Amino acid sequence: MEKIIKKIEKKFGKLPEAYRQWILLGVTSDERFTLCSVDWIEAASVLDVHVVQEPEQGLPGIFPIASFYSVCLWCIDNHMGGRVILCPHDEVMAKLYAPSVVAWAYRMGLEEAANFTDEDDIVRGKLVLWAGLIQDSQPEWAAHIVQLAGLPEQRFEYGTGVISRQEVDEIILKSFGQVYLDGEVEFLLPEEEDDEYSEEDDD
Repeated sequence: MEKIIKKIEKKFGKLPEAYRQWILLGVTSDERFTLCSVDWIEAASVLDVHVVQEPEQGLPGIFPIASFYSVCLWCIDNHMGGRVILCPHDEVMAKLYAPSVVAWAYRMGLEEAANFTDEDDIVRGKLVLWAGLIQDSQPEWAAHIVQLAGLPEQRFEYGTGVISRQEVDEIILKSFGQVYLDGEVEFLLPEEEDDEYSEEDDD
């Protein structure tokens, strides 16, 4: 795995320590850590999955770690401190999701707790597993996810869970900031102006 990590780092720069450890622990290839909205990309395949159809069009330092409903890609933006963004396949703007990969794991746990996407005991088990991913770096966040895993299920207008989506948004606002609720960023290189068009402008 160290060789694979070095190859990824050669292209995208030093990996966030938490993500590096997850690779070494086999998290990215362990189906137990798969969520409805997170289908991990194995570390060995990261360099083979392109964020955009034409790799040269993507901004440097952005690489995928998982897919979102097989449509969008969860990406680490290593050029901007390792924040996590959600890159769509048919748009030019990505959604700002979390300031770090650890914060992303916490938010994934919160959102899974707000909307159970599988049988009750399966979801609770996954919440505990995901809490373990952030135990060393953010023990308070990890303890919160474990706490949620033990709460009684509630019914909301959109489904069932142990915490409401409104409560999740309030936590994200307080912990990460407003930009991670509605912020967007470009993940493609700006298009170059057409030479002929530029010459006409000069005239």
